Amino acid sequence: MKKIIFITFFFFNGISAYSRDFLEIEKLIGTPYNEKIFSKVVDEELYLYKSTNDYKHFLNAKYLEAFSCGFAGKRERHMYLFLWIIENCRKEDFVVLAYTNYHFAEMLKDNGTFSLALKYTNVALALSKKHKLNSLSHICYSLRGLHYYKLEEFDKSEREYKKALDFPQGGLLSKASMLNGISLCAMENKNYLKSNKYIFKSLQTLSLIKTPNKEEQLFKVIVEGNLGSNYFAMNKFSLATKYLEEELRYYEATSNFLVSACNPLKQLLEIYLFEKNDDKVNEIIASAKFYENKMAGLEDKNQFLEILLFYSEKRGNTSKSTYYASKIIENAKLIEREKANRTANLFDVLFELKVKLQKSQFEKNTNVLNSEIESNRYFAVFLIVCAALIVVIFSLIYTNKIRRDKKNKLITIQNESLEQKRRMILENELKLRQEKIANLAMNLALKKETEFAFLTKIKELKKRKTVDVEEVIKDLQFSVSNLLEIDKKILNTNLEANDYNKKFKKILSDKHPNLTTQDLDFCCYFKLNLSAKEIGTLHALSDVSVRVYKNKIKNKIGLEANDDLNTYIQSILV
Repeated sequence: MKKIIFITFFFFNGISAYSRDFLEIEKLIGTPYNEKIFSKVVDEELYLYKSTNDYKHFLNAKYLEAFSCGFAGKRERHMYLFLWIIENCRKEDFVVLAYTNYHFAEMLKDNGTFSLALKYTNVALALSKKHKLNSLSHICYSLRGLHYYKLEEFDKSEREYKKALDFPQGGLLSKASMLNGISLCAMENKNYLKSNKYIFKSLQTLSLIKTPNKEEQLFKVIVEGNLGSNYFAMNKFSLATKYLEEELRYYEATSNFLVSACNPLKQLLEIYLFEKNDDKVNEIIASAKFYENKMAGLEDKNQFLEILLFYSEKRGNTSKSTYYASKIIENAKLIEREKANRTANLFDVLFELKVKLQKSQFEKNTNVLNSEIESNRYFAVFLIVCAALIVVIFSLIYTNKIRRDKKNKLITIQNESLEQKRRMILENELKLRQEKIANLAMNLALKKETEFAFLTKIKELKKRKTVDVEEVIKDLQFSVSNLLEIDKKILNTNLEANDYNKKFKKILSDKHPNLTTQDLDFCCYFKLNLSAKEIGTLHALSDVSVRVYKNKIKNKIGLEANDDLNTYIQSILV
């Protein structure tokens, strides 16, 4: 069995983007578990959440509660809280989400489900890279290296360990651990020279630690033991014996990590059998029997039983070989059954936790279903009723829409009809007024001609020496009668147009107060589309004078050079 150790470190300098509260929580997790202290901090975070309504304090409480359950052996509750945090983190809670995925992956790794653990590690690594949490990225690469190693994807494992080495975080022991991981990958690929190269780098790194603690001393022994295993595979037995015996002596002297004694025992046994050193062989067998009795786990027992089986086969002891083989097979069956149950239980627990989280989220978001629902039948009835209500509501909405569209269409048609009638009335009125104005202009012209004829006749009478008085009187009476009739017609036309003109002038004067009375009169003529000649006749002006007046009015109103005054005046409704 190859020896590998994965060392986890907690670093804090890479997560300053989050609040100081979370840093304190993370530091507390790295200290020895004290139930009172943990409970006190949880209560404080919940109090801050209630008083400030800041969600991060609620997440801190849940995060710490999860680790409290883990330290207390409440495995299912521990996993549930981790999953709850993963499901309920907001975008701004990316640090909590990243670290929770990492710790959950470690839980799954400890259970032996490396493929599933790798998925959560990948999430943690993606978040740490996105938000530049370098300390977390470092340990995620290390953890991924371990996952790939356990999944026997040694090239991928080596790449992950090398990526972890690119980060300055972790210290000397962490660097030595990554170098040892690379050496183990090379060993599995039977590249022993490369493996030794990285082992020497790891040992050189460990030598820089001035006062190593127990953990660092143990790790150095393990790395040297790996070196001995490499020399054994390379058939360099003298070097292999040196390192393997030192490793075995450390385990026996400290009584630590006894299960790791199996590997040096087995390899030393092969060396001693090859060298025919019976005294050493007997010592190894005695140690193997002693350790086998000490081991509580079936997997650990089988490792030492395999040494005894190997020895019995080498000695040709059939009865002993059969005995050890049957025990190994029996234990292997129990181990497989235990693994299958453990894995099945884990997935059952995960499934149940997922269902709980989804149900909780559904109840929270909808606020419709509650704990009083007793069966799926009621839920189905509820859904059918809801569906029916939705159909009815949409039917009513659609019916109302059709009715509203029809009503709007009818109103539009009616409005169009009214607008058309109104336009026709206005056109008829305008035509009538234009005719009356034309008649007015014609009467004025006739009056002018009659007056001129009257004056001419008087002048002629002055020049004549002999005059027929009776004939002259008749002519003068006829001319005066014509003038009186023309005045009557003009008066009638003025009386009809006066009210309309007043309204129009009032509207125009309100819009353009700078217009004079004469300007307003001219605008009335423009409203009736009279020509410059017709207007000149009414006011005894030339066409040029009328156009000059028109341009002055246009400037006063504020129209552009290319704008038409008549069009603007016609747009003003009375």
